[in-house]
Amino acid sequence: MIKLIALDMDGVILKNRNSWELALSGIYGVGGNRKYSFQSISKHGKKFSVPLGLDIKSHLDQSFDVADVTYDFQRMSDFLSDTGIKSVIISAGVVNFARKVSEMYHIDGYVANDVMEVGRELKFVKNVDPARKDLNLKTYLRKFSVKESETISIGDSIADFSMKKCSSFFIAFNPLDSVLSSMADFTAYNFAEVIRIVEAINDLANGESYGSPLSE
Repeated sequence: MIKLIALDMDGVILKNRNSWELALSGIYGVGGNRKYSFQSISKHGKKFSVPLGLDIKSHLDQSFDVADVTYDFQRMSDFLSDTGIKSVIISAGVVNFARKVSEMYHIDGYVANDVMEVGRELKFVKNVDPARKDLNLKTYLRKFSVKESETISIGDSIADFSMKKCSSFFIAFNPLDSVLSSMADFTAYNFAEVIRIVEAINDLANGESYGSPLSE
């Protein structure tokens, strides 16, 4: 029985696969994902000077675009509310975006990476190691008293697959490449498909049959 769903944000809840690029390109110009990936911008020696008069926290809040939310995520939010299944966001993306999504869609918890201004330069705060999201998921399992066998995780990249270490199933959501699909238990391209997968798992856990077979 699934009682907790852990979701990546960039490329899953949000259509944009890199919220840091979305937020920082408005200050420093347009760049490829590599330039603005958290792994790149948080490395020592990579410096971003803060323009005079810029409040970085306000800028990040204003950079969030509700139109970037995946088109049927409201349906997922309603499903979670109706079933009482807990949900958390575990993202290497912008924490301001994760906070807004959580407030708008009543997500039970979120953790993401942050940035602050120190001496007119940006200092990046790593709350989530992109390759070790399982560590954050463990924290939520303890918080909600949920077992790994009662948890499902969802992501769009190989890095997200680390959550599988602490969950019974992993759904590759609109995956970046076929490798992730081959590793995942299921693949989905919208939240209607995610809901169908979760319902089928819970029906089987309750000893019920499901109307049509699941496809990976």
